[in-house]
Amino acid sequence: MSQWKVLLSSVVINSLVKGTLKSLGVLMLELGSRGVDTASASWVPAIAYTLFAVLSSPVAKLAGIISHRLMAALGGLIIVAGVLISTFPLLPTLYLGLGVALGTGGCMCSITGVLEINKQFTGSSRGLAHGFSLAGNTLGGLVLPGLIALMMEGWGYKGALLILGGLLLNIVPASLFYSSRKDSKVVCTEESRAENKKVFKNPRLWFCIFSMASTTVGYTNFGLYLPLHLHTCLGFTKTVSASYISIFALGDLTGRLTGPALSDRFSPRWLWYCGGLIGAGISMLCIAFVIDGFAIGGLTMLAGYFSGVMVGVYPALLSDELGADNLSVTYPLSQTMAGVLNLAGPPLLGLLATVLETSYVMLLLGLSLIIGSLPLLLSSTIMHYRASSIQ
Repeated sequence: MSQWKVLLSSVVINSLVKGTLKSLGVLMLELGSRGVDTASASWVPAIAYTLFAVLSSPVAKLAGIISHRLMAALGGLIIVAGVLISTFPLLPTLYLGLGVALGTGGCMCSITGVLEINKQFTGSSRGLAHGFSLAGNTLGGLVLPGLIALMMEGWGYKGALLILGGLLLNIVPASLFYSSRKDSKVVCTEESRAENKKVFKNPRLWFCIFSMASTTVGYTNFGLYLPLHLHTCLGFTKTVSASYISIFALGDLTGRLTGPALSDRFSPRWLWYCGGLIGAGISMLCIAFVIDGFAIGGLTMLAGYFSGVMVGVYPALLSDELGADNLSVTYPLSQTMAGVLNLAGPPLLGLLATVLETSYVMLLLGLSLIIGSLPLLLSSTIMHYRASSIQ
């Protein structure tokens, strides 16, 4: 029973954290209407997503020392403080609040959830548990962007952020279901060092990291720049543009719920992961050339579904490829390495959107995912056919 309490807590925390991160695109639109330069405002999600990813490894190690429960609770309080600071719409406070605090606190909450799920669930149920846990990311993305847009219409920018801060306080009681015990893995032995070196020399790890790096460009920024593309290039209203994030999140949620479960039953898991990358990339490429609202909605749903499959399968893929016991090292490392691109991604894309049309941004997002899938896909295909020929 305690397993399912942990899983439910993880879903709640991920919903609030990632829902807020995915709402940054809506906030960027609002800041633009207040006269804030788009290129300057784009540093807010750049800082948030970079810290969210880059801090993964140190946060994972520290969580093993002070416990997952305390780490997640502290992360929740930092996020709330950051949102409250950001009620003053000045660039320094936005960089500090929605950038530094949201990224740091979000990492503290998210990584502990992944590690806790990996500890609580074993065997064939692990992939499904990770899928349900990460489904919270899109559940928040389904609700919060539209909700924040409506709150801004009703209570203004400051009122919306104050209410959001109150909602985010629920992270603290949800984190109390996480383990309060320190991890035994924090004891570093010669054997664990040797195992880590073996993992780091495995080219499969670096293929996975390369693919994850591509998602920090394509997947992460899609939610930020889709509303901007629809509003500036196609003339959709801000509220309607924000609603497409919810469509993307609905597809993402469906993919995270079904993809890991199907990959548990029908192997190989790498094929589900690479298929998700390629499917999402093709859908984003098509959006760049389509102007019909219904067609864009369908493509956005497909992009969300394939993205959900890819993100939901990833932790279980690392467990399959590199060992479940090494997930506390491989998952944070892949997040950290990929996170470096987050710092440059949004500002460069913002500059591209300013100089050229946002349709070029959509093209770049789609291409990045397709290219990111190729090393893992090609190497896995070669290994599969070699194994088949031997048999």
